[in-house]
Amino acid sequence: MKQGFLSHHCCCGKGVYTRHIITIEHDGQLLSVVPFSTESAHTIFCDELLLVVTPGFDKHTAQFLISIRQEYASNKAQRITDLIMRNEIYRNHHAAVGTQCHVYAMSHIDNTTLLPIDIERVALRRIF
Repeated sequence: MKQGFLSHHCCCGKGVYTRHIITIEHDGQLLSVVPFSTESAHTIFCDELLLVVTPGFDKHTAQFLISIRQEYASNKAQRITDLIMRNEIYRNHHAAVGTQCHVYAMSHIDNTTLLPIDIERVALRRIF
């Protein structure tokens, strides 16, 4: 069975998507990233920023957060999505359609400005 995830913003592959549904097959294969049009019984809404990454990312979550915090400290005007897209750990593990993936929710991000609400409290939680 397919599972969908909808969020205000999502980093997937080489792009940042706004109000898109990420659809994943039960075995973890990323099927699609499409604009939201209608609600579906198999779609979960997440109020956090989503990251769609390869399973190998799991081993690097702590280092990823450290590097994001360090980069943000040097320029507090940067949106979190810009930091993610430039991050080497993310670039080495971003998932593409047709590949196996995991989905992480990143908390404590303002959905309007995409700035951290509190950089020290920014956290990742694997949701798929």
